[in-house]
Amino acid sequence: MSDIIDFNEIKNKVRDKDLDDFESYIFELCGP
Repeated sequence: MSDIIDFNEIKNKVRDKDLDDFESYIFELCGP
């Protein structure tokens, strides 16, 4: 499925200080 996201690749690009934004981004993707 082309919808699959490479979370490992994303995490490698995300810094700890950006985790809040990262989580918000994921929640938007998986949101209701």
